[in-house]
Amino acid sequence: MSSTLDEEDAQLRQSVYSSLESKGVLNAVRAKLRSEVFQAIQESDRSSPPGAEFERSATNMNALALVYDFLYTCNFPNAASVLAAECGIPYNDPSLNLESVSKSVGYNVQSGPGSSLHTVIAGATVPASSPSKSPG
Repeated sequence: MSSTLDEEDAQLRQSVYSSLESKGVLNAVRAKLRSEVFQAIQESDRSSPPGAEFERSATNMNALALVYDFLYTCNFPNAASVLAAECGIPYNDPSLNLESVSKSVGYNVQSGPGSSLHTVIAGATVPASSPSKSPG
C-alpha cells in the first residue's frame, strides 16, 4: 500500500511540475528569486555602491533606457529591475524614461512591440544575400 501512495505522490508531483513549467510559472518564480537574491546581496554589501563603475554618460544612459524598456516590453520586469540595480539607478529614475531619451537624441523614441530597440535591431540586420562589409 505504501508503494502505491508513493507512486501516486510522485505522479501528482510530476503533473503539478509539468503544469507549472508549461505555464511559465516556474521560470517566473526563478527570475523573481534571482532578482530578490541579487537585491539582498546588494543591500548586505555596502562596501561599494551598486553601479559605482557605471559611467553615466548620455550615450550609456540612453542605451540603458532602451534596454530597460525592451526588458519591460518583453515582460521581463525582474531582469529590468536587476539591470537598474546593477547600474545603481532606482527603477523609477526619470533617466530610464524614453521621453528623456527622445529629448536627448532628437527624435521620438517609441515603446512597445515596435519599440525603438526593436526597430534598431531590425534595421541593423544584414540580409544573408547582402555582401558583408569588412571592418577597417
